[in-house]
Amino acid sequence: EKGVDRPALLSLLTKHLRGVKGLEDPKSVALELVRTIDGGGDQRLGVFDPTPGKMTIAISLDAIPKLEVAKLTDQEQIALTKKIRAELVKLVDHESIHALVKLGLFTVEDWRAFTNYVKKAGPEKGKSYYEEAEKVYKDEYLDLPPEAREDKIVEEAVANAFSDYYSDVEAWVGNRKQKISGKVANLFRRIADFFRRLR
Repeated sequence: EKGVDRPALLSLLTKHLRGVKGLEDPKSVALELVRTIDGGGDQRLGVFDPTPGKMTIAISLDAIPKLEVAKLTDQEQIALTKKIRAELVKLVDHESIHALVKLGLFTVEDWRAFTNYVKKAGPEKGKSYYEEAEKVYKDEYLDLPPEAREDKIVEEAVANAFSDYYSDVEAWVGNRKQKISGKVANLFRRIADFFRRLR
């Protein structure tokens, strides 16, 4: 955490969050930078708290690599800063989907389109966003009935797909990489305000 400009990072991430369609109002969802999630007992780098009246996205400073910045050249420090910002913005994008779901901003048809997409497209050749989420969250949501757990896995997959979409990462569909298109692209475009790019 040494050398981390918390106010500047929080300002950057808050500005990014307020650009997400549906989360423009500061009263909708708060953003916090915290040292660790759940006192270090939680390994996640970002988490959404859906408590009504005080919904919060918390981003852990553990997401910032602990490097000897003094040993880096000026160019390396600039590159590292850009990379850290990009990774933190992706975390905010991921958690934003959970906030938008909680706020009820997606229709049944929207969610069907998302579900179909995350089960056929993915971050790697041969692995869908859904399969990725199943693996990452295999020990999560086990207290839920099967259908509710399935919804949560799909939600995590959609959150990952959105953070990739907003970072201009192409997804694998079958044997080729391609930009997200069609209804899902329109939905993500509705969420992501391209006028607020911070790159």
